[in-house]
Amino acid sequence: MKKFTKRWLTLFGTTSVVAHLLLTLLTTGLLLTGCKKELMHFKAETEARSVQQAGKQLFTETAFFTKNKDLGGEITVLKSDESTEGSATTKVFHIEAPADGNYYLSAWVNIPALDEQKSRFLPMDITINNEKQEVAFNVQKAGWHSGAYMDGDGNKIILKLKKGTNTIGFFSAPPLTPSVDFVRLTRDRASSDIPSEAYTKYLNGIRAAQSSSKAAPAAASDTLDVNTNTLMSVMSTLSADPDLNEYAYTLGREFKYSFYTKVYLTSGKHMSITSWAGSLTHVLEVFSADNPQSQSWTATSYLVSGSQRGYIPFTVPATGYYYVKLRSYWLSETGMASLNVYAGSGSTPIQYYDCPIAGELGFAHYHNNTQELNYFTSYTTGDPRMWIVDNNGFPGKVCGYNDDYGYHGGDFYWGLNSRVKKNFNRTIQGIIVTTYSSYNPTGTTDLYSGCKNSNLYTAIEHPGGPLAFPNLKVDDAIMSSSATNVYNCTAWTGGLTRGWFWGALYQSQSGPLIGMNYGNPQVWSTWDDYYDNNPERYAGAMTYTADGADATNGVIAMWAKPNGEITHGSIRKPGNNHAHGYDWESKPGGLARTFHPRDALAGNIYGNIVKYYRIDEGSSLAAKQALTFEESLAQGLTVVEPVELSNSERTLIKAHQATFKDGTKTISALYNNWINKITSGKYQAISNPYKLIDNPEGLALLKYGQNNLEEATLYFADVIFSNDNNKAFEQNISYLIFCEMARDKYGYLMEGAKEDWKNNPYTKDRKYTAPLPETFTKKYVKAILTQL
Repeated sequence: MKKFTKRWLTLFGTTSVVAHLLLTLLTTGLLLTGCKKELMHFKAETEARSVQQAGKQLFTETAFFTKNKDLGGEITVLKSDESTEGSATTKVFHIEAPADGNYYLSAWVNIPALDEQKSRFLPMDITINNEKQEVAFNVQKAGWHSGAYMDGDGNKIILKLKKGTNTIGFFSAPPLTPSVDFVRLTRDRASSDIPSEAYTKYLNGIRAAQSSSKAAPAAASDTLDVNTNTLMSVMSTLSADPDLNEYAYTLGREFKYSFYTKVYLTSGKHMSITSWAGSLTHVLEVFSADNPQSQSWTATSYLVSGSQRGYIPFTVPATGYYYVKLRSYWLSETGMASLNVYAGSGSTPIQYYDCPIAGELGFAHYHNNTQELNYFTSYTTGDPRMWIVDNNGFPGKVCGYNDDYGYHGGDFYWGLNSRVKKNFNRTIQGIIVTTYSSYNPTGTTDLYSGCKNSNLYTAIEHPGGPLAFPNLKVDDAIMSSSATNVYNCTAWTGGLTRGWFWGALYQSQSGPLIGMNYGNPQVWSTWDDYYDNNPERYAGAMTYTADGADATNGVIAMWAKPNGEITHGSIRKPGNNHAHGYDWESKPGGLARTFHPRDALAGNIYGNIVKYYRIDEGSSLAAKQALTFEESLAQGLTVVEPVELSNSERTLIKAHQATFKDGTKTISALYNNWINKITSGKYQAISNPYKLIDNPEGLALLKYGQNNLEEATLYFADVIFSNDNNKAFEQNISYLIFCEMARDKYGYLMEGAKEDWKNNPYTKDRKYTAPLPETFTKKYVKAILTQL
């Protein structure tokens, strides 16, 4: 390599880059002619990170090759390294050959043209196992295509490889970088070419769409309608409740290849980038690979002589790699463009022709990023690459990007998915997603924007004690909603965001009311009924079954300790038609709802997953399995029955309370001791509400209430019917402990309330009344008041 670098410096170190490139072309007799219009693209680094090693900038790609093992033909591409070597930019492929022998080489390549006729293309020198080859790598047409390594007469060149690891290097002169996505080598001459049907079909579709497209609207306007011409579609949640998710997302959306490339620029150089795209209004973007937050430029195209022109002049602030990128101005429009890169005044431009421009997956999510937030793709087909656009002017500037996130200290492997975890300290306008490579020009993905880091990994089992979730890594914990006591984990797995559920709380077990052991391993049937919609949790709720459910098809996971105590429930996409992040999601007790890897919450608090539930596609309710609880309420299919105290009942409560010597001071003190206990320390992670009673403070309150039931009824009536939104958790837990207090004497009244609902669960206008614990308990209290 040192020997080759020295030769390269000799060739390019003293005169202009373009002159030497032309000299190389002339002396090798490889002035190439004419071609069909195609496309340009460049391969980016695995994790969109540059690494400084021994004075050179290095970008390494592995995930693309790991996920596409058949790209290399008979050989396996292990990784690629992109860097600078003196005055050269290099891309080296590390490959594994099955045997010693003669191989033929093709590359998925794009080499820019030197003239407007596209008859001359810049060659790339090539090395095999660090040995420079006599013939440079040349192409005879523009755009991305399968380029074979051939001599001047058009004959494929034979390369000798050894069994095992080999390297193939490509070398260019700045500002160019080697535009090679991958290589393919075979011992059979005929099979060495790279199939290009997918890309050809993609280009033909763009050309057809451009030729039949109508003129764009005269003025830009943001709109929620993604089927019309828009700059960026507004990201939105599927929920009717804006407070349910503290992020923006869209699910199952298509993304496409849109032209981008990388150039290597020298500090102080005066550059200009120009794009031309016929009638297609587009956005031209240039930004530093290392520092896009402060070194980024953008321009919206404008009409010049009947054609849309983008133009960015700038002086290079720092030597290094820079991206040049094109995207649609109107999301619904696609088309072809050409791009000229001028490296200094009066220089011959490097010209890219027929660059496809797409905008399909671009979403506006205006938000202030003043803390570390997460942006990511998940559940993808294809290979997404994410670009984050700030709100610095219009249409904004790229301030961050990522290709493959890989591992960053967490247990979850992101594969080809993109993720940015950063405090940009600015307002973000939106996120663009395109494909990594033109070879696979389309894909689908879920996109999440603005997710906070979760603090679950810092939750402690008790003050000064061990971590509650020792297996949850910091990088894996992403918050989906801040801590709340309004609902617990199994309410969330059932699609409900109102109340604490532990099995089918509105059903009987064997006695008149639910007992302290309800929900233990001996009554798994209560969970089966709950998830099986027996009865319906709400109109449109998904129906689940444990039959045939396992880790591969389950969307709900139930957790238990080794002694059989059921502890927790988690959920993943597409459960309840909610977004559930990159893998699984949990709502641990009163803590923050969090995205996490499947087994990350294993430990002393929850034990391990012991049972799964899958979506029951054959259920009689299958046609209704498309709604969240919030959507069902918003559409009027489900109602929460309002149950309130009458004025006479409130008067009765006050009159009875006045007859007690100390009023409700004693039970109030016991109650406050209990609430203070269960809202601190290890209890914050507990999801089983009955475990919140099973402590000295809870048991003392329970015993006092059982022995002083009239006083307890009057006191809990105030708590249960409170309109203070800050008392939601206290109300939810009070439903449970009060029912335990009163069941021996008044359990038949609860059974009556439940029986009335079962006989007619609909309102007069046929809306389904949600069988919520709060509804039954409020009716229960009102019924008891009539007995006092």
